[in-house]
Amino acid sequence: MLLALDVGLAGLALGIERVEFEIEIMLGRFAGVDRSPTMAPHSDDEKKYAVADKVTERLKAMQANGELLIGQKIRDLVTVSGVRVTVADGTWGLVRASSNKPELVVVVESPVSEARMREMFAAVDKILRENPEVGAYNQTI
Repeated sequence: MLLALDVGLAGLALGIERVEFEIEIMLGRFAGVDRSPTMAPHSDDEKKYAVADKVTERLKAMQANGELLIGQKIRDLVTVSGVRVTVADGTWGLVRASSNKPELVVVVESPVSEARMREMFAAVDKILRENPEVGAYNQTI
């Protein structure tokens, strides 16, 4: 009985070590991610959804034409409730209409560097600025 208890405790200890190891791996993956705060340029309620749709269509066209964004191929576009564009190195930008305020929501992130994150913001902002109905941000990076 004592041997079974020792084996059981040893197994439990190994299980805990494995969980701790997996958590360390996960934290390591996210530790190097540079992410912007949620930024919100003004856009009237009756116009914000159309702006988000225009940004989505612009990015779809860029991807279809093989255009580069921040010097990289567009790897993925997720077009549910706005658009999230991801380039080859995993850097991404998100634009969507706010559900409860007269503004758009913009977030950018890069697993590579803060500089890459800032490049993505500049690229997303440039596309947004093609729409004169987009106003000032509440904050930027």
